[in-house]
Formats: sequence, structure tokens, C-alpha cells
Amino acid sequence: MTTRWIILLLLAMLGGCSFNMTQPARETGRFVIPEPPANTAASTTPRPGVLGIGRCIVTPPFDVRGLVYRTDELRYQADYYNEFFAAPDESIRSRIAGYFAHAKPYESVILAENLNASYELRATIKEIYGDIRDQARPAAVLTIHWYLLRNSSEVLLDREYSEHVLLPDGSPEALMRGFGSGLYRMLNLLVREFPPP
Repeated sequence: MTTRWIILLLLAMLGGCSFNMTQPARETGRFVIPEPPANTAASTTPRPGVLGIGRCIVTPPFDVRGLVYRTDELRYQADYYNEFFAAPDESIRSRIAGYFAHAKPYESVILAENLNASYELRATIKEIYGDIRDQARPAAVLTIHWYLLRNSSEVLLDREYSEHVLLPDGSPEALMRGFGSGLYRMLNLLVREFPPP
């Protein structure tokens, strides 16, 4: 009798396992912010010196790999099935470097902190999320505080920009494109404010 119960129990467990294995897996994805627009170009003669793209810090609660969505006035939700391919700070930092490599505000641009750079650009990402409070009008929200330093200590520029980019839908792909649009709008404003040589 005991053997029969053990066999029945094993069959039930195997049945449960096979049932779980047939459940459809939720789609996952790892996404990148689009590259800077091809038409990014220098608007002035490059200033002398080297611009280092320094630290890029993401503040909580947005310092996670999963995409973050705002669902109501007080609630944010991280989507751990869809995430940045690299951490958001490194993703944005590399795109900033790519933008300035084309825009050429200085003679040289390097992706490094305090490495023989005359100037250093730092960024604090205060908000980076998808706003889905209004399902009919999803948006990408990006707020960044920028600092341009000379010789790692003298603050030449201290600015904060915020972008609210309407999206065609709430998909991860649309959100990442929205982050890219907002970031490059900010950089277009920022480069115009760089001090003269």
C-alpha cells in the first residue's frame, strides 16, 4: 500500500512539472538607447583642450537595470523582464561621449575621469522612467543635472534639464527611443552653453 502511494505521489509531482514546463515564458528583452543622430556636428570651431566624459550617476529609485514605469502619483514599478543592456549610468555615459565625439566642442573627447583632461563633464540622472499614468499618452521622462569642470575643481557650468517625450506606445522600444530623443535635445542645449575658450 505504501509503495502505491509513493508511486501516485511521484506521478502527481511529474504531472505538475510537465504542466509548468508548458506555460509560455514571458518575453524578455535587453535594450540600448539609440546612437546620436548622424547630423550631430560642430557648430563652432573646437575649443583647445581635452574634454573628459566623467562620472554619470543615477539616483534611486532609478538606479536599476530594469526599465522603470510610473503608474500613479506615488507608485513606480520596475520591469525586470525588460532592461538596459548595460547599466543605465554606463548606457547614458557612452551616448554622451558619442554625441560629443561628433559635436567636437573641444579638440579631443575621451571617455575617462581625470585622465589628462583639461575639462570634465559630469552628469547626475535624477529621473529616467516611462510615465504611463495616462495610458493614452505614455511618455519618456528624463531629468539630468550637468556639471562642466575645469582642472577637476573649477565649476564652469551647472545646469539641470528635464525632458518629457511623448511616445507612440508604452513598449520598451518606444521608451528607449524616447530616452534618446530627450538626451540629445539636452545635449544640443548644453553644448551651446559651453563657455568660450
